[in-house]
Amino acid sequence: MRKQHFYRILGGSLIAMAWTMAVPAQAADNGDSENAEDNIEQNETAEDASGEEGIIQGETIVVTGTRARGREELNKKVERDVVSDSLSQDEIAAVPDFNVADALRRIPGVAAEFDEDEGRFVNVRGIDANLNYVTFDGIGVPSSGSFGGGGRNVNIEFFPSTAVKRLDVYKTFTPDMDGSSIGGYVDVVTRSAFDSDDPTFLVARVTGSYFTANDIAEDSDEQEQAFRLESTFSQRFGAEDEFGIVLTGLYGQRPREQDRLFTVGGIENRFDNVTPPTRFDSSLTSNNQERYGGNGKFEYSKNDVYASVGGYFYRQQENEVRYRNNLRFSANDLIETGPDQAQLANGRMELNFDDFPIRTQGFGVQGHFEALIGDRVNFDADIGWAEQNFDHDTPALVFRTPFVPELGVDIDASTTVPTRSTFNDPSYFRDPENYALSFIRQRDLNTDEQVLNALMNIGYNNLAGDRGFGFKTGIAYRNLERVRDNEEFRFSADEFNELSANTSLAPLLANDNFTSDYSPDAFLFYDGQAVNAFFDSLNIPRDDRRSTTPDFNYEEDIIGAYGMVTYRTDNLDIIAGVRYEHTDFRAGAQAEVQAVSGSFDNFLPSINVKWELANNLFLRGAYSRTLGRPNPNDLAVTTIDTPAEETDEGIRRIRRGNPDLQPRISDNFDLSLEYYFNNGEGLLSAAIFRKEIDGDIFFTETEGELDGEPVIFAQNTNASNSMVQGLELQAYVGTMPFLPPVLQGLGFSGNVTFLDGETTFLDGTTLDRRIRQADLIANASLFYNTGDFEARVVYNYTDDFLIRANRTDDGFEQIDASLRYYITDNFLVSLEGRNLTNSRRRQWTGENFDLLFGETIIGRQFHLGLTFRY
Repeated sequence: MRKQHFYRILGGSLIAMAWTMAVPAQAADNGDSENAEDNIEQNETAEDASGEEGIIQGETIVVTGTRARGREELNKKVERDVVSDSLSQDEIAAVPDFNVADALRRIPGVAAEFDEDEGRFVNVRGIDANLNYVTFDGIGVPSSGSFGGGGRNVNIEFFPSTAVKRLDVYKTFTPDMDGSSIGGYVDVVTRSAFDSDDPTFLVARVTGSYFTANDIAEDSDEQEQAFRLESTFSQRFGAEDEFGIVLTGLYGQRPREQDRLFTVGGIENRFDNVTPPTRFDSSLTSNNQERYGGNGKFEYSKNDVYASVGGYFYRQQENEVRYRNNLRFSANDLIETGPDQAQLANGRMELNFDDFPIRTQGFGVQGHFEALIGDRVNFDADIGWAEQNFDHDTPALVFRTPFVPELGVDIDASTTVPTRSTFNDPSYFRDPENYALSFIRQRDLNTDEQVLNALMNIGYNNLAGDRGFGFKTGIAYRNLERVRDNEEFRFSADEFNELSANTSLAPLLANDNFTSDYSPDAFLFYDGQAVNAFFDSLNIPRDDRRSTTPDFNYEEDIIGAYGMVTYRTDNLDIIAGVRYEHTDFRAGAQAEVQAVSGSFDNFLPSINVKWELANNLFLRGAYSRTLGRPNPNDLAVTTIDTPAEETDEGIRRIRRGNPDLQPRISDNFDLSLEYYFNNGEGLLSAAIFRKEIDGDIFFTETEGELDGEPVIFAQNTNASNSMVQGLELQAYVGTMPFLPPVLQGLGFSGNVTFLDGETTFLDGTTLDRRIRQADLIANASLFYNTGDFEARVVYNYTDDFLIRANRTDDGFEQIDASLRYYITDNFLVSLEGRNLTNSRRRQWTGENFDLLFGETIIGRQFHLGLTFRY
């Protein structure tokens, strides 16, 4: 049932496609063409900078708005030697996507891995973000992992979607591409001063926003007005306009308020007719987000020589405070009272305060040079350095009551989201004298990664417009350094007992009245300023063990070299070759006490074939081998030795890193068919692929012996092989000439990706998917475009996927919309709506993943913008 709604959309689009193809294509006049920045004039051959003819044929026509952007993206798709998809900057700005990860989920086979209401990482063809490679203008972007962790997933949440010219996702690979990509290669392409015929380009936009999930937390936390300012300017100059400069800037702030419920599954197999939740944990989050930064580039282009020097800096900082009213209980205190009904005899209330000031920032500098030497030789070189930093300061405080009958409730588990009655004695819940301090902690986590990239390529007769045999070779070097430093402060047991006996909750509470959607009782808030003053008055000692256990440092040197041969005719392109990558790593933990080192050598062959079977009908086939290196924290050796008397199993437990890990190796097989029609404004494509991954890395536990006693060893190992295969279908119609003239600006785009995966472990057990692999990813967009006006409705759906072996993210669908109108040739007004159906995010757990773990209300969002273009 959950997929039928998209099948109806897809079926309707394919019928429309067939109808469009059956009717003779006509060049539709799409209105006023004076808005120069939205116009693209396509001539008979539409030749691009590389010399290859585009897919636009026939008489000269002028297209505007969405049609122009769609045509640009289709030309990029057809001209490349690999399977790829792109989003242009104006297409990105046409819907309310906050950042690059948000925008990328519109591409076939790509899903965003969300942080609350925004995309943070990208998943390509069912492969999680740790195994995708992300570049900024071709230079690798550093990673700070997930919330300062030790993974390789590149956080692109702080890259605003408006800061880029185009987003490219490469799904098959040639030898000149970095081998560190099993899922896909994502390149964030910035604007050039030579992109436009006009020497001067300026776009400035101001946006004001309204969020329905707004000001849900304490009244003393004043909400700031949500707005965004952004601008891009480029200018060419010099005697022959051979120099150029591009500057992009952004500043924005907005609330990220949320109302959540955590039930953390259910108490299974205990009662005959009811499965009660394990808790009612109602959480309200107050969060003000600030994002700012920019990028710039100085360029030179003359006589087949192009060079640029540029850099970027972006920062995202949040002041997030979570207030939780957590009702805890055990199965022994529950009585079944009817079908899906239970009564709680004794409950405990916990009041949690978690402060999460978070700062993520990235900056880098890079240089690029390319030249065409004579008619056949081409040369290019890049060098870049970039850094990403994550800082997370997290004071936490918990007060709680004893288990008492006054906090008993009636539970209704008959609905998807379980509900409860008010407390037996609400006055007991509200009385601060019934609460005692039970937990206090202060922590500061800082993760920093720096990456140096240098690469050089030289080719002969290998460009897209060349014919016959050619070759290309090159070398690359990358140095990566990651440091994670954790500082944690806690009292000893005796010191804490003394503090808790003399600390009252009353002066730390705020006088707010707000009822969560998930709590029938008025929510109890901490006063943020009072809590921070309370922390400032304490002298919490540093906990050496907790401070050093998560620490590590990691350094990696990669040397790559490749050679490839090209063969091109008018309708056939073949690229074949091999890439070699040598990796040296050094890792240490706890102040280098347990330093290790190692190396990998990998040969990565590939072949890509593009064959034009008939006019504008292309068949592509590819094979490639790529790799996914172990995460830095899996190699860094941090050993935690827990005595038998402190473990649940009663057996000594040793948790440690594994410096013997090897990279995952993926053999990738691809076949696709693409048909372009309607003067380059239509596409039908189908792609099938399979990835066979050897040496997948999983957390394992094995029993052994050490020092004459039994031990459980816990570490990550190359514990499995996995497979992902899938089918991508894509349809695009830029105009429908068979409709009446007033409707010929109507267009449609849609894509759906079906995925199937399997993971086989060393013990022979199997899992019917990979972690973070959805079975279905779908997008649909219906748009109407004239010279001055554009309307768009966009649908996105990602099926449920495993977060870990015992928890799933529920399938999530979102509908967004936008209206854009040129009030003059230079001024554009826009109205955007995001999550118009007010969809909520859910997670599931339990034996059959049918018990609610938690639900989050993210609300609707509306944005009113004014854009100036020159």
